[in-house]
Amino acid sequence: MNATDKRLAAPCGLYCGICGLFDRGQCSGCSVQAPHIQGCDIIKCASARHIDTCASCPEIPCTLLIQFTVDPILRTHLPCIENLRRQKKVGRETWLEEQARYWTNDVIRKRWLTMFSKVERAWLEEKRLREEEKPQASTGDAETRAPEK
Repeated sequence: MNATDKRLAAPCGLYCGICGLFDRGQCSGCSVQAPHIQGCDIIKCASARHIDTCASCPEIPCTLLIQFTVDPILRTHLPCIENLRRQKKVGRETWLEEQARYWTNDVIRKRWLTMFSKVERAWLEEKRLREEEKPQASTGDAETRAPEK
């Protein structure tokens, strides 16, 4: 994969090149319609503003982004605002090259992935709970249909 592949720069400032889901091919990044981004307010906002990342937004950091980065469960979001500020200063391509170099350090990478695996487990559990909450599709049986008036 090319170090400057734009899919590695999530709109929120995350670097997808360090994500276990991305590494395993379970995610293609936030620049495409992946299942985990369908409810993402940051993606919706960036899309509505016609920008690729929040680094291009004049309101950075907004309340939405601040809340995203301080989520006590998703600690992997902590560097997002600084990542976006850096992108704004040096450009996305240079930032992606910097990230690719930084994450080649095995000690840093292993430490991050250990933290990420805990976050990933929490995310997968949340996803499972959301799936359980979805209403079951109607089978078309008379028993499941609402009475006609």
